[in-house]
Amino acid sequence: MRILEEGEVDSYLEWFIEKEFVWVMEEAGWITVKGDKIKRGFPDRFLFGPKETVLIVEFKRTGAPKKRRGEKLQNHYRAEFERLGFRTLKCVGWNEACELLKELMEN
Repeated sequence: MRILEEGEVDSYLEWFIEKEFVWVMEEAGWITVKGDKIKRGFPDRFLFGPKETVLIVEFKRTGAPKKRRGEKLQNHYRAEFERLGFRTLKCVGWNEACELLKELMEN
C-alpha cells in the first residue's frame, strides 16, 4: 500500500482515509481499535500509543454533508470522551489526516 502525500487529491472517501491512516499508525507501533464495531455511534478509531497515549478519531471525507444520519449520536459520544479527559479529534479529509500524522510522529 502506498501512502499518499499531503496535498494530493483530498476528495477520498472516508474509508480510504481511515485505512491509510491506520496503516501508518500500526506501522509506527500503535494499536488501533475500530470504535463503531464496539457500539453504534462511537468514533471511528481508538488509538493507543506510547507513554499511555490514547487518541480517539472520527474520520470524515472532504465535502461530506454537515447533517448526516448518526451525526448527533457521534457528537454526543465525542463530547463524553472529551469530558472524561480523552483527546478526541474529527479529521476532515486527507490533508487533516496528514497533519495529525505529522504531529503524532514528531512526539
